[in-house]
Amino acid sequence: TKVGTAYAHAATGSGSDTALSGGVNYLELYSAAAASIAAGAKVNRRNLTSETDQDVILNAVSTLEAIVVSGLESGLSLPATPSGDADKAGGGYFGGIFAENYGRAYIDDRASVFAGRDVKLDAVTRSKLLNVAKQGATGDGLTITGVFTVVTLDHETLAFVEDRAFVDAGRDVLLTAQNENLIVNVAGAQALGGGGGDVVGIAVAATVVGTDDGVLGSDEVLEDRSESDVDGAGVRAFIGDSARAFGPLGGTGGLVGKVTAGRDVKLTATNDAASNEIWTAAVAAAGSAGSQGSANLSAAGDAANNVDV
Repeated sequence: TKVGTAYAHAATGSGSDTALSGGVNYLELYSAAAASIAAGAKVNRRNLTSETDQDVILNAVSTLEAIVVSGLESGLSLPATPSGDADKAGGGYFGGIFAENYGRAYIDDRASVFAGRDVKLDAVTRSKLLNVAKQGATGDGLTITGVFTVVTLDHETLAFVEDRAFVDAGRDVLLTAQNENLIVNVAGAQALGGGGGDVVGIAVAATVVGTDDGVLGSDEVLEDRSESDVDGAGVRAFIGDSARAFGPLGGTGGLVGKVTAGRDVKLTATNDAASNEIWTAAVAAAGSAGSQGSANLSAAGDAANNVDV
């Protein structure tokens, strides 16, 4: 899933006593990928000859990229028509990204699978989110600006074999779950007054990874396969009952599955810090219009502050 840009911009002139501008940019999106062998399915179990170098491979990769920009001037924005500072000036922006990303590769209950060589299940989720908002106002009297940005991300990556499935591999059984997140959330506000009134600048940026259903809802396309205590953010590779939390197993209805490998059984779940970056910054400035102060989020020539998204 790729959302190129969600963009919002508002402008006003100052030919009146009061000048106000602001906008709301709200983006909610859901991405899911699933590769599975269904309950009761049979793979290479029809008494036919199977190639000795044959693999059974399931790959589920869900990639989510989104950009939300609020308040930055561009070729799409409306020009302001200044004619002197207003007595009262202000405005604000809200920019929000509410995202869910799910990837699952699994062999379901009662399925029977044979491979002459490897059985491989790979589940990967990748999320790249950029949220930027800024607001500025200049007035002779009371001047107020505010910017609020929010990013929430729920992700779940599962690679598993159910506890009532039968899997037989001539060589390896490999289950891999991997998650990668890059989030940049920036808010900036600047208020400049002419010395005749109060000047207020407010900037708030909030980033939350892993929420409960009360925040993003529970209308997932994929069936809820987990009752674990990990809400909204999980990376797991396992052999067992996906509908139960880790711990004592429940009943299996009289059918117990089996996983057999000629060589190795490897389960790998990765949520590596090297592949996960979260940047959140809020900067606000307030002062006299004559000072020409600015809310600058990066030092000149400081390439280390740049993040590619």
